[in-house]
Amino acid sequence: MGWVIGITSLFVIIFVFILFSRMHVEIAFTYNEKDKELLVSIQWLRLIKFNKTISFADLEEQLKEENDDFDLEEKLKSFNDDNEQDQSLMQKFKLAKHLLPEFKKMLKSIRLDQLEWVTSLGLKHADQTAMLTGLLYAVKGMVSSFFITMMQNATHPKMTVTPIYVKPTYETEVKCIFSFKIGQIMRDMFRILLQYKKFKKVGKHERASN
Repeated sequence: MGWVIGITSLFVIIFVFILFSRMHVEIAFTYNEKDKELLVSIQWLRLIKFNKTISFADLEEQLKEENDDFDLEEKLKSFNDDNEQDQSLMQKFKLAKHLLPEFKKMLKSIRLDQLEWVTSLGLKHADQTAMLTGLLYAVKGMVSSFFITMMQNATHPKMTVTPIYVKPTYETEVKCIFSFKIGQIMRDMFRILLQYKKFKKVGKHERASN
């Protein structure tokens, strides 16, 4: 009987340890003449690591092939004939509005460990380069403000824009590392699932009454 209690206690300790442990996620995006790729890395306790690299060169080729097979007339016809799409879009909007508070709570449980966004750009004319540089700085400022407001911050985001007046160019690198406690994120996702089911249940009652 004692060994059963011992094994049960061990499993409980391991389970609690997993719930309070942190998982780290790193997202790195590179866009320049040589590389166009997105790297996603997930790591837990330095023991389990998952890496996935997505090449945007292959994605561009795939999109080009899909566009070649795209039939605009057929798409417009199906869109015009299907009047339910407007209702479906409205339902999705209501669902997003309903779940937004829960998503905000989940973001608050995520810690931003690193955020860097470095960009070099240049156009044919210096005034256009200067104007686009200022615009991009404004966009990065809004992105930085969003992360600072919505998430826990272990670091301050680093945003830089370097104007290139010599030749037209565009290069950008984004590196984002965030982490979260597994138990906390599971709890938040469970709340979102409950709210989703509640929304679906109310929607069914409304359609039944109509």
